[in-house]
Amino acid sequence: MQSGEYAYAQFCHVFRFDGELIHFVASHGHSAEALEATQGNNPMHPGRGTAAARAIASGSIEEISDVHKDPEYLHGDFATILNISGIVAVPMLKDNRPIGAIAVARS
Repeated sequence: MQSGEYAYAQFCHVFRFDGELIHFVASHGHSAEALEATQGNNPMHPGRGTAAARAIASGSIEEISDVHKDPEYLHGDFATILNISGIVAVPMLKDNRPIGAIAVARS
């Protein structure tokens, strides 16, 4: 990307964390096929497998600049279906404890 150019997020996911598992709650910008794939990958545990799981595990903003090049990212096939490459996830915190995450992605 050249100076002055911006990459805009095309997709958004919202996740809820119940203290043990991460649950998909809502999405924007995806086809019906992509939403079905999203629901099939949930619930999930916090960890390094996705940007949202990383944000919930760390309690901080997590960025994956290219999911296809990140060896810890677990859903490469899923990312292909969704047509995403880069993701940023922000944890939602209450009393400094994660209660969910919002992830935005670009193709």
